[in-house]
Amino acid sequence: MKTILMAGATGFIGSHLIGEFLENNFGVVILKRSFDNTVRIKDYLSDIKTYDTDKTDLAAVFSEQKIDIVINLVTNFGRGAANKPSEITEANILYGLKLIEAATAGGAQCFFNVDSALKPEVNLYAYTKRAFREIIGKYFSDQIKIMNLKLEQVYGENDDLFKFIPMTVSKFKKNEPLDMTAGEQKLDLVYINDCVSAFVFLVQNADKYAGKFNSFEIGSGKTILLKEFIQKIKEKLGSKSAINFGAIKYRPDEQMYSKANLSSIEGWQPKYGFDQGIDQLIK
Repeated sequence: MKTILMAGATGFIGSHLIGEFLENNFGVVILKRSFDNTVRIKDYLSDIKTYDTDKTDLAAVFSEQKIDIVINLVTNFGRGAANKPSEITEANILYGLKLIEAATAGGAQCFFNVDSALKPEVNLYAYTKRAFREIIGKYFSDQIKIMNLKLEQVYGENDDLFKFIPMTVSKFKKNEPLDMTAGEQKLDLVYINDCVSAFVFLVQNADKYAGKFNSFEIGSGKTILLKEFIQKIKEKLGSKSAINFGAIKYRPDEQMYSKANLSSIEGWQPKYGFDQGIDQLIK
């Protein structure tokens, strides 16, 4: 049985991954902060080992545990109060570097980095994600196998309300108006269960990839206009909310098109179309 160390496991994607890894007979160790909210993973706490990174040195974790695979899910999107460039850089670059250094020194076989499909010029979050990917690809790929996962926009249950899709669902359920852009962005939106199944597939098959740096695009492999996706949510909920298209201007570097190329993940395919994903989202 291989053991996975997850950083950022109390978040949206991480909380969904834990159950799947346990179901597939992986040992799971997680890194969190002592003050992190663990409500998303409360049902798994008795089955996993946890370390508080503000109280335990990373080197001690690797000396106490035989870690085979490390998954870095730590992310600062730069929203709300956590929008200082120093804090975004700390989370998206510096913490990851400390983690991969500890993983390399601790004898881990593989490091999974959670990357973004956003263009780097969109915002500092996307810029720091690309910077981290380039740093580890150049300076660590000769020391540890790196699996880089470029995620399209993932949506699903138990996501953070500051993100656009869960915020939209919340407003529609309350019949509140929604202000948004014109919604002409043509995007690849991937349901959380498909995202998780891609993670599990790649973890299970990591040994089959010969390269020291392997990059994968994770998404539905299809696109939909954002306004069409939002209208589908409203219709399925039977909401009376007004959608004010164009009330918000596009950002100067708005990403108007994105679509995952799934050819690099031979043997895996998403199962949820947009309608099926929305049905699960609004249950």
